[in-house]
Amino acid sequence: MPEIFGMHANAQISYLKNESHKILSHVLNVQPRISATGSGVSGDTLVLDLVKTLQDGIPELIDT
Repeated sequence: MPEIFGMHANAQISYLKNESHKILSHVLNVQPRISATGSGVSGDTLVLDLVKTLQDGIPELIDT
């Protein structure tokens, strides 16, 4: 709470706004770029293929 540090309540609003901006900025930075390579494969397909590959590499749970 900002009041603990002697700050106005709007300080928390400003902080949360800045944190939201940082998170959205990071999400947009890791988003695949549209390229004109002519491969015909969309970015979504590439990401889904990568997710499938990673999921297949996860070992099964051991039932103890």
